[in-house]
Amino acid sequence: MQVKKKLTSRNVSVGIVGTDGQPFLVLEGEEIRKYVGEVTQADDQDEEEGKTEEKEKENVEEEEEEKKKKMKKKKQQQKQWQKICKRVERKREREINIENGNQHRKWKTNKQTSKQTNKQTKRKRK
Repeated sequence: MQVKKKLTSRNVSVGIVGTDGQPFLVLEGEEIRKYVGEVTQADDQDEEEGKTEEKEKENVEEEEEEKKKKMKKKKQQQKQWQKICKRVERKREREINIENGNQHRKWKTNKQTSKQTNKQTKRKRK
């Protein structure tokens, strides 16, 4: 898969093979900048490329932050859902216990305490 990039002095280098005893010469960086400009008919975009890379890094960081926020929100929703499920389950258990004649302990204790208070008030009246 090929990625299309603009030609810049950062991603281009030229090697020149000399004749008759001339040394091998490599042009890159500042030396090649004016030639790249002639070929592309545009200014060298090195600075903008650097900015683009920074923007890409920022975008990646922002995406990671958004993912973290989504995961946190999802966990909160799961916890809320679990609480709701537990409440519904407790309510069903109470309803089943009442239908079977097995009242909930708290209800029994409240009933027993009310019977005891009724007996105590009757004794006081006599």
